[in-house]
Amino acid sequence: MNHTERVSSILEYLEDHCHEELNLEHVAKRASLSPFHFHRIFKSIVGETVAEYVRRLRYEKTAQALLFQDKSVTAIALSFGYSSPQSMAKGFKKYYGVTPSQIKQCKNLGEYAALMQNSKIGSSLHKNRHELPDHLTYADLNNKLNGKSQMKTIRMNARKIAYVRVIGPYGESYDRIIYSLSHEVRVLTVRNCRQILTESDV
Repeated sequence: MNHTERVSSILEYLEDHCHEELNLEHVAKRASLSPFHFHRIFKSIVGETVAEYVRRLRYEKTAQALLFQDKSVTAIALSFGYSSPQSMAKGFKKYYGVTPSQIKQCKNLGEYAALMQNSKIGSSLHKNRHELPDHLTYADLNNKLNGKSQMKTIRMNARKIAYVRVIGPYGESYDRIIYSLSHEVRVLTVRNCRQILTESDV
């Protein structure tokens, strides 16, 4: 297993356990590396330390919980490992530029999208030209996100999916990554078709 694969595995672990008390020694042990060596590898690949990555991930998952869960700000703060809602709010404001209460007050995804448009993350997306297209207003987005477009739930059998982990500032490299992923899908599709044709000839 190379360093990228080790870090990718650890990122998945951190996503599932970011609400727990984590330290560098524990995480490095899971990667079968010394804390010093793992810290250097993780920082060089991800661009953040383990502590910085976990902190950011916790903020992002907290934002989702504030929007979708019918719990108080205090209950959500404690469930994500914060000592108090005040400690969560301080870092949350610094990271997002909005308060947990502002997100909690959003009644739907449309209001949330409008709020985040003016947040630090929204400003970053705008700077990198990944804001909403000019022809699509937030009113239109609100209509789509609140059930005015046709949606249905489909149950599907278990299957493998392809994904590309994007590491870096918000809005950067998205187009290149999407192109790379679509190219890989086309290559795999052609390869599978050739394999099927070969097997049918046998």
